[in-house]
Amino acid sequence: MNLSRNIALFTLGLLAVAWGGWFLMGITKISVPYYPIIPIVFYALGIVSIIAVSKCKKEEGVKTAKTYMILKMTKFTIVMAAALLAFVLMSKTDARIFIIAFAVYYALFIVFETLFIYYTEKQQKNAT
Repeated sequence: MNLSRNIALFTLGLLAVAWGGWFLMGITKISVPYYPIIPIVFYALGIVSIIAVSKCKKEEGVKTAKTYMILKMTKFTIVMAAALLAFVLMSKTDARIFIIAFAVYYALFIVFETLFIYYTEKQQKNAT
C-alpha cells in the first residue's frame, strides 16, 4: 500500500465511524453538541500521523518509534485539552455527553490509526 492509499482507507474508515455515530444518535435520540467537530479533529490528527510515520526511513526504527510516541502524546494532550475546554464551556449535561462521545471516538481512532501505521511500516519494510 502506498501513502495515498493509506490516507484514502483511513478517510473511508473515519467517515464510516462518523456516519455510524450520527446514525446511532438518530436512533437513540441522543444529541451530542458540536458532534461534527469530533471527526474533523481526529481526521486532521490521523493524517498528520500517517504522513509523519511514512516519512521516517525504514532503517531508522528507533526514530520511527520516537516519532510515533511523540505523536501519540501530542494527540492525547490535544484530546484532553478539548475535553477540558468542553467541560468548561458547555453545560454539565452537554459536556458529559460530548466527553463520552469524544472518548468513544478516541478509542476507535486509536484502533484505526494503529492499524494504518502498522500497514504503513509493513509497506516500507516490504518495499525493498
